[in-house]
Amino acid sequence: MKKLLLLLIIPLLSFGELTGPHYFDDPNGNTREYYLYVPSDLPENSALVYSLHGWGGSGLSMSSYDGFNSLADTYKLLVCYPTALIDGDGGNSGWTSWNTNGLSDVDFILALNEELISEYQIDEAKVFSTGFSYGAEMSHHLARCQTTNIFAAIAPVGGAIFDYMDVCSPSINTSVFMLHGTTDNVVYYNGGDFEGYGPYMSAPDAIASWVDFNSCVFLESYEIPNSNNWTSGPINVEKYINEVNSTSVWFYSIVNLGHSWPTINNSEINASEEIWDFFMYVMNQNNTSSINEKSDPEILLQNSDILGRNTNSKGFSIEIYDDGSVQKKYVIE
Repeated sequence: MKKLLLLLIIPLLSFGELTGPHYFDDPNGNTREYYLYVPSDLPENSALVYSLHGWGGSGLSMSSYDGFNSLADTYKLLVCYPTALIDGDGGNSGWTSWNTNGLSDVDFILALNEELISEYQIDEAKVFSTGFSYGAEMSHHLARCQTTNIFAAIAPVGGAIFDYMDVCSPSINTSVFMLHGTTDNVVYYNGGDFEGYGPYMSAPDAIASWVDFNSCVFLESYEIPNSNNWTSGPINVEKYINEVNSTSVWFYSIVNLGHSWPTINNSEINASEEIWDFFMYVMNQNNTSSINEKSDPEILLQNSDILGRNTNSKGFSIEIYDDGSVQKKYVIE
């Protein structure tokens, strides 16, 4: 009796690596530290994401928990984790802190950006910034201080716009995706006055300011339900868009989430994945002149649930289009 030998063929996965610390002399004469996550076989014209740590952190600490390394392997993008200077904001805490009340860290990031674009052949239209807490505030600061479209979009998590950040006023439309917990006990959702730093906007007011500056109109709102009974609750989503240039502003208001980076361990979403989805959305929007004009509309090939089964029912679904784009949706009756 013949026996059949079945071979299970498993594709080999190729992973990149975190490299560093690297050092860079910024325009102000400071030697600065940063880390890079470089996926294997990084192609030319890839995207570059800056991920900025919170107060007292480092590029290395940020690289260990924000989830972008695995996204870099999947989507072939370069991720940079810079480190702030000790008392870089002029304080005396002895901890690392971003210069969001001046231009020294803006100068640093812009100069580093030129270096990385040249070295890795990055597409200049695909540069983004995200960050947590003080790193989120630095992302706001970078966008407010743009004189050209260096950053196509920013995604601040648990950060604020302080009054002292008016050292720059926005002059370039920038897409913005904010995520903020309603019970954040460090950067209060409803605004406040941080000792030693002064007053800052509430999260809703910060979104309203970007909506107003970017001349956006309301697009849609919905709720992502807390289907897994996390300690945090549902997520209230608001989306706005500029109908002429497609600049977008999104807001995830996460009920009962404190001062933390949303992950599948504490909320219904993984913030890193949602942020990268937004950055991809911005890249797609930037390829069109208007949201009402598209020469070749994409065709929906498949609408499936999280298990890959075809679905048209309410709940979580994944839509796959013929142009290679993927949209994740929550359908609520």
